[in-house]
Amino acid sequence: MRFHGRTAGLWLAAMVTLAGCKGGVDAAPDATARAAGDVRATAPGSDGRMACDAPEFDWGTVLTGEEVNHTFIIKNVGTGALRILGARAGCSCTAAVVSSPEVPPGGEGRIDVKFNTKGRKGPTSKTVEVTTDAATDPKLTLTIKGSIEVLAAFEKTYLDLGRVMMGATKTETVRIEAKDVAALRLSDLKVTSTALLKAELEKTDGTPSVKVTFTAGNAPGTASGNVTVATNLPEVPLLTLQVRASVGGDLDVKPPTAVLSPFEQDLPAPEFTLRVMSMSGRPFTLLKLEDPSGALAGNVAPQGGGWLIRVIARKQPRTSSGFFYVLTDRKDQPRLAIPYLVSDPAVSAAKMGAGAQRSVAPAPH
Repeated sequence: MRFHGRTAGLWLAAMVTLAGCKGGVDAAPDATARAAGDVRATAPGSDGRMACDAPEFDWGTVLTGEEVNHTFIIKNVGTGALRILGARAGCSCTAAVVSSPEVPPGGEGRIDVKFNTKGRKGPTSKTVEVTTDAATDPKLTLTIKGSIEVLAAFEKTYLDLGRVMMGATKTETVRIEAKDVAALRLSDLKVTSTALLKAELEKTDGTPSVKVTFTAGNAPGTASGNVTVATNLPEVPLLTLQVRASVGGDLDVKPPTAVLSPFEQDLPAPEFTLRVMSMSGRPFTLLKLEDPSGALAGNVAPQGGGWLIRVIARKQPRTSSGFFYVLTDRKDQPRLAIPYLVSDPAVSAAKMGAGAQRSVAPAPH
């Protein structure tokens, strides 16, 4: 698809790339104004008035991976100049270009919207919110929508197997979608991390699929790898499935990392609490806590089918991160190594200023 033809007016050679699906980044009014000839944005309340004859665009149907482009025409139907202060989208897959920061009375501006369909499918709708300095209706929502068709792809590009016990095996099957299943040919199935992953081509209810088998190693941590399969389609020669798992023993510590507040003058030493559970439900006992650095101390106590670890800082650790250990009565996990971090004092102060509660040990008597 192509943009509409150019109209007379100023062009701003800056792309507003919108970060994160939690919101985008507004065009900076001052920088935009200087780029267009030192036209400075003012506080909302101008006599400009924004209008758009077609605030919604339907692109119809495209194949996943295609880029959708569309230009929205913004009119100023007011009696004064209309300044465009920003264009904000709800997703990082969308970007917008503002043609001019100022639209004169009776004039037109352009909002060029670009949408990347990679990894998406089915009916889809994306919005861009345009903000102006108009006293009346200063904001306008522009919408692009349509359907995204999959030529061939795994039904999900990311397979999270969750937590897998050390030495255990976990298997899941992932379907492969295709516009024309009968014409699809698959070959050359491969995996990375062959010691951890195996994959087999199958059919599930007539649909091609891949059975993924993950075998956890004997060390805790995060394990990952990829499964790839070649196709006979020139447009999509290779399909990739990312696989990840968290490997651990039967005894599971939550949270997995302890965060220690920094020492602060005239305040009791900080403390934190962790919980340990058996994934299989087998009984266990925590014996005691050990810290080679001597900075941390604490106690363990049973609670609700699991155990609580209460850790108190005797002194400020010499390093910003490290490990402490908890001894158990289990032969398969006689000692749990638990990482800890000392939080940044500036971050801690900011949280305290925002009203967050600090967890501290009881003051000594």
